[in-house]
Amino acid sequence: MNSAKLSIVITSFNKGSYLAECLDSVIEGLNQGAEIIIVDDGSTDTSLEILRPYANCYPRLKYILQRNRGVSAARNQGIKAANGHYIIFLDADDRMDLEGLMHLYELCKKEDADTAIGSIIRFNEEELQETIPYLKRMFSMNNKQIIRHISKNPELNLSPSVCNKLFKRSLLLKHQIFFDESMMLGEDLLFSQRALYLSRNTLVKEIIVLHYRRFQDEITLSRVNETSLFDRLIVLQMKIKLLYEDLNVSHLLSTIELRQFKYFLNSIFEMKKPTIQRDPHHLFILTETFIQVLKFGMQMNELKLEEQLLVKIILNKDISSLEKLFIVMQDNKFETAYIAHEGAYYHPLYTYFQSYESILKIWKHKLIHRVEIVKQDDMKIYIGGYAFIHHIPADAYKRYLVIRNNEVQKRIPLTTALRTDVTFLHAENRVDYNEAGFETLEINVKDLGYGEWDFFIGVQMHDQWIESPVYIPLSQLRNSLKPVIANEFLISPKYKMGSFLCLEIQRVNKWTNIRQLINGFKKDFRYDISFLKKRDFHTFFSIALIKLLGRLLRGQRIWLIGERRDTAQDNSFHLFSYIRKYKKEINIYYVIDKRSKDYQKIKEFGNIIHFGSLKHTLYLLACTMTLNSYIESANMYTAAYKNILKYYPHWQKNKKVFLQHGVIGVSRVNHSLHKNRTGYSLFVTSSENERDHILSEFGYQDKEVVVTGLPRWDALEDVSQGNEILLMPTWRNWIKTGSQLKASNYFQTYMAFLKSKELHELLERRNLVMTFYPHYKVQQLLGDIPFIHERIRIVRQGQETVQQLLKSHRLLITDYSTVSYDFAYMNKQVLFYQFDYDEFFSRHYNKGIIEIESKQVCKNEAELINKIKESLENNVARYSIKNEHDISKKIILELSGL
Repeated sequence: MNSAKLSIVITSFNKGSYLAECLDSVIEGLNQGAEIIIVDDGSTDTSLEILRPYANCYPRLKYILQRNRGVSAARNQGIKAANGHYIIFLDADDRMDLEGLMHLYELCKKEDADTAIGSIIRFNEEELQETIPYLKRMFSMNNKQIIRHISKNPELNLSPSVCNKLFKRSLLLKHQIFFDESMMLGEDLLFSQRALYLSRNTLVKEIIVLHYRRFQDEITLSRVNETSLFDRLIVLQMKIKLLYEDLNVSHLLSTIELRQFKYFLNSIFEMKKPTIQRDPHHLFILTETFIQVLKFGMQMNELKLEEQLLVKIILNKDISSLEKLFIVMQDNKFETAYIAHEGAYYHPLYTYFQSYESILKIWKHKLIHRVEIVKQDDMKIYIGGYAFIHHIPADAYKRYLVIRNNEVQKRIPLTTALRTDVTFLHAENRVDYNEAGFETLEINVKDLGYGEWDFFIGVQMHDQWIESPVYIPLSQLRNSLKPVIANEFLISPKYKMGSFLCLEIQRVNKWTNIRQLINGFKKDFRYDISFLKKRDFHTFFSIALIKLLGRLLRGQRIWLIGERRDTAQDNSFHLFSYIRKYKKEINIYYVIDKRSKDYQKIKEFGNIIHFGSLKHTLYLLACTMTLNSYIESANMYTAAYKNILKYYPHWQKNKKVFLQHGVIGVSRVNHSLHKNRTGYSLFVTSSENERDHILSEFGYQDKEVVVTGLPRWDALEDVSQGNEILLMPTWRNWIKTGSQLKASNYFQTYMAFLKSKELHELLERRNLVMTFYPHYKVQQLLGDIPFIHERIRIVRQGQETVQQLLKSHRLLITDYSTVSYDFAYMNKQVLFYQFDYDEFFSRHYNKGIIEIESKQVCKNEAELINKIKESLENNVARYSIKNEHDISKKIILELSGL
């Protein structure tokens, strides 16, 4: 019998609900040289009824029935029945990514790898997906090394699952590698460890091969009330130790022991408090037993301080401190800033556990920095970004850029720049990093002299000096520095260990120019041709055409404008329509997906570019200006353009203009829109207060922020009939799934309001109509909302534009949305239903500088209904367009000065 390329061994026990979905994900593999073996472990549900039709349709699909003996026994049956060159395992409630799997197989075949590790994506019933953090760490370590071995690459210990791995069948049979059928926990880890050590090599590639189903109601450690888990972890650790002794690699035990010990400790943290209170002495015994099994001991210096504290409390048999630690950790009742005390710093837990001072004292500080700007202009290098000591407010130390070679060191003070976004991003406003930013520093290479110069960020904190090499991980930033000849200097950037900045400065001789031209050409050619080899013809031809036609295209002074790839409704649309009607001398093009619902509306203006087309990429490379209402890089760039900019960042020469899609101030959004992140040349605002806020906290210069208003306001006109109420709440980004949405206070509060009898009576008595426009995230997760009342209509995205809704309603009810400014611009009344104010600004957005007037704010349903009644009594003058296209004219005037 001819062997298959690979065997996909599926094990199932009462997984009938998911079995068909699992089989469908791999069944095409039968036509690609794979075999599928299903081992049913004594299912009592409908699994066999689902399985038999597949077996009848696909004769090469094997299935084995066994009495219920557990997943290890089922997998062992699969190994014995397998005929493939490689074997991979799959649980019946998960899905395989067949394309990724076959790609991994081809790489294994090419490299003759004994084992291989791919990536895993977790998903739930709402199909929301997330990567697994520990796998990201594993792939990021030695990421240029595709062939590794666990003995030399300990990061491979981070991947215990067998379902993201390929195992050469001959390896398993030669060494009799089977699953331990006595194990109730950790059977995957034991199997993987044995196979990885006995393999000659392991291929590691970040290719998604497994979609792992994460159940909403699955049992988590936080619900484990019995200590049997810890008994099993002890047994597992004993078996791991015996395995390493058997393989004669006991000297390598420290990595896996540390991983398992941290898992043991974190499992204690996730237990319920009553379990600990019931029998703390048993937990003490279990922990001591686990520690005794460890060959390399507790490795305390490798543990987090809260883990070290837990260990010390348990070894001291300190029951009261253990109970207190559970309360503090589970309720998160401590700040993240380190505590300064008598010239030293302590972990925040020091507040509660001062008797454990020696454990909680901080001996080693972590310097975090990010270089956001790196550019070069002849003899000058520019560097900008932020730097801070983790957990310590940024005003407690001085920062420097340090440049040194073997003989000389230059220490340059960094000038502080306000960065409230760093405080939000890195500490959720719990540690003050506002002074972490530093202004872009100019370095004259001529002042350095010849030699090789390494760059560092340094911090002086009291009598302690802390430094870190300047780290530039993004290839686009690294490639912003190119070898250049200037004033008889050859300035060559180098990146030690791939990302640490170093400059080599050499004398120029008569051959230097020629060598640089040849080396530059070779490097460019290798990069360009790599896309041809990868069959990425879009990127390859974009590079070739811009090199041939770039000067001609740039001479056409092209402007590109857009919003999200599939919309034409916001400020970009209104400015584009104005230019196409009244400023036809401007060579502007609108970028939109041709499948968009708004495509026909925008098409009548002409000059349309289809998103993702070759023309789109070429015009991005050749344009003199780009304009967008949303973040440009996320909504306007093609994949090819991003690839090109990684190597040719200097090709991006266009001015970038941000037109906005709201008003900034209710929330701080400088974590997304800071100058260092976006590079906008012009930032459009609506008021002097908003402009002052942008100038203060977003890193822009005075001339780069203008007050014009928003182009869409040119088209605002009150066309309401006087009896329409618009309910338009914004989103809560901590909600990730449909079940979370339905259970949330957010959703239930709005549903309760919409179903309120008092609201219905008010609508009927006053002949009112309420329009509910759910946020598009609600529409994605929930689908259709059922009928509520004949006077409440529900509008979905695409049925009406937001602006049409705003124009046609008399009263707006929102919570924190800045569409309120559009409504107020028409002199119409707005009510803010802010029942979750504290939660919103602690979990969703960083609170801004604008405070809404209290008379417009409602905290509960009764207040809201009363405010609606009051608002209906107020008669206001109807707003009509006064100065046609006034805002668009102002913006064009500002653009002409760029």
